[in-house]
Amino acid sequence: MVWLGPCTSGGTRSGLSARSDLAEARRRLASHPMLFTLEVAIEREARNWPAARRAVHRGLAAFPQNPALQLADIDVLIDSGARDEALVAVRRQLERRPGDASLYRRQASLYADRDDLRYHAALGNAFYYEQRYGPALEQYQLAGQAKGNDFYLRSSIEARLREVEKLLKDEKAQSGKIGQ
Repeated sequence: MVWLGPCTSGGTRSGLSARSDLAEARRRLASHPMLFTLEVAIEREARNWPAARRAVHRGLAAFPQNPALQLADIDVLIDSGARDEALVAVRRQLERRPGDASLYRRQASLYADRDDLRYHAALGNAFYYEQRYGPALEQYQLAGQAKGNDFYLRSSIEARLREVEKLLKDEKAQSGKIGQ
């Protein structure tokens, strides 16, 4: 591992210094997805969305299946205001990784101010895959009360709601047995 030097005062590094350190790391280390995610982070911090997008694309060209780069791609889209494109990217990744809570959290953030049904469903899914069934139940209940006419989404919410209720009931029964 290469130490890139101390941070400047205040715990942050200037963009120029961070870019210089990244260039040094690239000279010393073999190509690695972490170097691309670091470049993306530097450009996001600078709010340089075109450079951040280029870094993500180069990283994904070299490491197309890397989850960190896939998430960085979505984050850059969200940060730069390309919300519809970010939703498409989230959906595409959810097809590949349907149990990834971090993708559902991003999806929820994209629906937060425009679609209560999908917001609560996505947040419920995030909690579900984190095995936080109490908060998941609450979000699914809120989704059930939200406006919206998506029959398939409502059906999946109802099914998940029943599943979570059963999981919570089983957990409560298990904890009662352990306490005896």
